Amino acid sequence: MKTVEDRKAAALAFEARFAADHFSQHGVTRQSLYSLLERYHQAFDAMGDVRLPTPAGSLAPPACSKGCAYCCRTIIVVTAPEVFYLADHIGRSRLPAAHAELAAHVRATDQVTRGKPGDRRWSSGPSCPLLDEADQACSVYPARPIACRGVLSSSLEGCKAAFANRASDPRFAGARPFLFQNSEVFLRAMAIALAAAGHPLHRLELNAALVAVWSVDNPMDRWLRGEDIFKDARAPGASAPIS
Repeated sequence: MKTVEDRKAAALAFEARFAADHFSQHGVTRQSLYSLLERYHQAFDAMGDVRLPTPAGSLAPPACSKGCAYCCRTIIVVTAPEVFYLADHIGRSRLPAAHAELAAHVRATDQVTRGKPGDRRWSSGPSCPLLDEADQACSVYPARPIACRGVLSSSLEGCKAAFANRASDPRFAGARPFLFQNSEVFLRAMAIALAAAGHPLHRLELNAALVAVWSVDNPMDRWLRGEDIFKDARAPGASAPIS
């Protein structure tokens, strides 16, 4: 019988081959990057049908729902294609004044969070600046990063204890039977294929990465030409490319 690790390895190999073939056929362009991301988004959309282990040892559907934003108060790690996709979504979905207001909020939050590792973010916040505090819903939900899509919980109380009440540390929640992060296969597959095409991916901190995109002209074109526009936006402790 295959173990969970065996299945993850097989999934990674399959997705890395798919991504490599995708870029070989279409090149590394805005369109090819976004179409690959949308493939991953569709895969996560189907995860609402899964059954997850609970602290009581049973199986249950994900407890996640709109208005539940406990996990939006820790570090969010992204990659360059995701940041471009997100920034484009923000530009398309907001009028100029609303865009400027959100960008200012992200920049102000970045001044607080820049360089802080996940444990310090968990203990003191602040919330993700893309969270609508009024209804506790993601304001960029259709374009949210893979890391956000990949978090599933079978226990609302478990998330409240870890992220809201600080009764447990979410850094260790992966070993607990309620919180699951399913993004790594897709991120690594995309990174392996892009590295082979000359575009290594790094783990970036969301706020700093958005600030980087909004601080230069033609950010994606510059990144595709090999300019490291995200050199100051690396996630803490993640200086090496994803492999």
